[in-house]
Amino acid sequence: MDFWHQITSLFSKYSHYLEILTMPLVFGFLGWFSNWKCIKMMFHPIVFWGIPPYLGWQGLIPRNAGKFAGNTARLLTEKLINIDEIFSRLDSRVIAKKLEIIINELVSDLINEIFESSNPLVWKMVPDMAREEIIRTTHNEVPKAVRLVIKDIKKNIFKIFDLPELATECMVGPNVDRMRYMFKTIGGKEFKFLEKLGFYIGFLLGCVQTLLWYIFPALWTVPIQSAIVGGLVNWIALQMVFRPLDPKKFLFWTYQGLFLRRREEVTKEFSKLVTQEVLNPRNIIKKVLEGREKDRIHLIIRISISQVIDRLTKMVKPVVLAALKSEVLDRVQHEISMEVTSPETMQRLEDYVGKALDIENTMIENMRRLTNAQFEDILRSIFKEDEWILIAVGVALGLVVGFIHAYTGVI
Repeated sequence: MDFWHQITSLFSKYSHYLEILTMPLVFGFLGWFSNWKCIKMMFHPIVFWGIPPYLGWQGLIPRNAGKFAGNTARLLTEKLINIDEIFSRLDSRVIAKKLEIIINELVSDLINEIFESSNPLVWKMVPDMAREEIIRTTHNEVPKAVRLVIKDIKKNIFKIFDLPELATECMVGPNVDRMRYMFKTIGGKEFKFLEKLGFYIGFLLGCVQTLLWYIFPALWTVPIQSAIVGGLVNWIALQMVFRPLDPKKFLFWTYQGLFLRRREEVTKEFSKLVTQEVLNPRNIIKKVLEGREKDRIHLIIRISISQVIDRLTKMVKPVVLAALKSEVLDRVQHEISMEVTSPETMQRLEDYVGKALDIENTMIENMRRLTNAQFEDILRSIFKEDEWILIAVGVALGLVVGFIHAYTGVI
């Protein structure tokens, strides 16, 4: 009992000094917590929480998703990818060849099915050799039609393929999680660095504050000091991530902003993510076939297929042709064009399209040509205008922690 009494007496006697000595740890905790909280506030919540439009919060990244998608699209089209040059890598003959297996499987069954269901008696009047010739001709002609369609798409790709629209669709609204994932992946090391750096800067500033407290021990200064530390830690951390843009030398030490120092690594990560999440073959093919010019694309396909049908009808005897209704021929044309552009058919082209376009390597090569200022904008552009909010949050958190530490001694 006497032992614990002595311990509590010593603690009471020197509690004032203990409070002073723990200041660096308190400020270190404040620095870490401030940066950790600011990073969380960049990503969460996804939707606005509170009373809109001003009383509440939405994560900086979800809130600025549209701006980031626009910036990414602009960077891609102006600096990293030449749409015309990229699509010129597609070989219409290779695409037609890859579709040939599907077309061969499709045509004979489809023609027999449609003609028999429409007018089985008339179709039976067509000699076997003529039927085989019709199917064989279709096998030969449809790939030619496919090549013509691909050539037209390549010629008018700027009208057909809207990259900014694709980027917005892939990263905004219900797909905002994809953008959060991209940011966490690209800037993951920087965000971890910010958290750790917050503690170290806070601890160093806490040592300075301990000295000042020893000189001027006024209790009311603690919240003010904490508020200054909270804001200063966030500002210094941001500067150390992005500044200086170019390497600087101090004595034997060369230093540069962490994000810029990881430039080659980030280049590869960003290129891979954009290729996987936005400009993947499936998205590109879907955008071409279902984008703003989809009606025009399908019209071109149907015109090409109709030319094949016209050649087929000339092979059929006039009496048979007269018995076949025009809607039957229209149905053949429609069914073939729909099968050629179906998602299942297009999946067979994804590997070739991905390898032929080679977007990831093209992006890596062109990103290496960016200036450091342009490169910095990849990560910083989305929250640059709102950095003052992150610093203000640090000040507010510092004020709260300072009050708690000064007047309750809990922290």
